[in-house]
Amino acid sequence: LMSTVDTAVRETAVPVLLIFAAVGVAALYGLPRRQGLAASAACLVLAVGLNMGKQGETGRARQHHWLGYGFEQLGLRANAVREYETALALDAENRETYYALSELYQAQGDNIRAGGLYESLVQRWPDERQARRALAEQHMAAGRAPEAVQLYRELVGEQADSTTAHLLPMLGEALALSGDIEGGIRAYREALELRPGISEAREKLALLYASTGQLPQALDACRILFGEGRVAEFGPLLAEVLIHSQRDDEAADVLEKVL
Repeated sequence: LMSTVDTAVRETAVPVLLIFAAVGVAALYGLPRRQGLAASAACLVLAVGLNMGKQGETGRARQHHWLGYGFEQLGLRANAVREYETALALDAENRETYYALSELYQAQGDNIRAGGLYESLVQRWPDERQARRALAEQHMAAGRAPEAVQLYRELVGEQADSTTAHLLPMLGEALALSGDIEGGIRAYREALELRPGISEAREKLALLYASTGQLPQALDACRILFGEGRVAEFGPLLAEVLIHSQRDDEAADVLEKVL
């Protein structure tokens, strides 16, 4: 069968086949998982090095990608970054390399370059939802909440449903940080209407209601969280809301349970 396969394809497949071989040997001899991964990565680096220069640009890009992967598994992040960057320079159409490199940038604390890669992903593949969400998260980390709002709105769509409800708390946080507190509250409430089990939405609602003086709503949210066993986290807030609601005796009972 292999004789019918193009030589370039066979050479590109060598690193992958060696990974499986190394993992198999590691399992056969009972090597610990970490040692097995190291052996696989070392074989990968060796195989790619031997095959380097035998491919066209796309093939060489794949070789550099796998080299990056191998270095990453060995914990050599700087080498991995260099190889992934080279892979993208040779072939800017490989989504896997974008994601791998952006994750490494994030691990190094370089959110600006990670965000730039996610922006490139979104520009090249507008329907890539994973990239849109990652870019929105990068905007939030960089303090650019209004830009994150736009991306989260696009991800949620015109009408949220059970499949997009998990994105509503993120939209709510972005809206609140953008200064649209009521918009944030609506997003959190909609998330709970669609999926009542999203505790993050109720937590944020309790805090927003309390901070904006919406005491009856804050009281309801805090009571639910308190009843779910979140005594240490939301007991003090519940007591504070009760005190502001002129219900000192109930606040005292809550604080006794907290203490």
